Amino acid sequence: MKAMWAWWQERDAREQRWIQAALLVLASVVIFALFVEPAYQGRQSLLVSLPALRGQVAAMESQGSEARRLAAQGVIAPPTGEALREALAESLHEHGLDSKSLVASGGAVRIELHDVAFANWVAWLDEVHAQLHVKVSEAHVKALKPGQVELTATLSPP
Repeated sequence: MKAMWAWWQERDAREQRWIQAALLVLASVVIFALFVEPAYQGRQSLLVSLPALRGQVAAMESQGSEARRLAAQGVIAPPTGEALREALAESLHEHGLDSKSLVASGGAVRIELHDVAFANWVAWLDEVHAQLHVKVSEAHVKALKPGQVELTATLSPP
């Protein structure tokens, strides 16, 4: 430390000012490189990603309000008995599926179909499950020819 002080004292006033100015410039460059530049780059990247994040927030808010609306509706009680039989008969008719028999027994309904495309029956069953909230509790399927079946199924509330 004494050697540095002695070296500094040997410099004249003009040379000391030049060294001080150089040290000030060097300190400014270091401060800019370590603090200002990274902060500026981070701010720029945040400004670029902000619109996408705002869009995500808006989507999440709309999904949240939809979830609250659906929760307020409560659970829909599926029809049972005769009401279920009538709903299933109407749905079968709309889909062009003719039933041999449609019998309500307790809360369930027994359906008999003859010579129906299996794919059509499965598609109808999926739609009925979504709309009426019923499930197949029992089914007997017999293949008649490729793609065509004869079936007896019992649909009931969950």
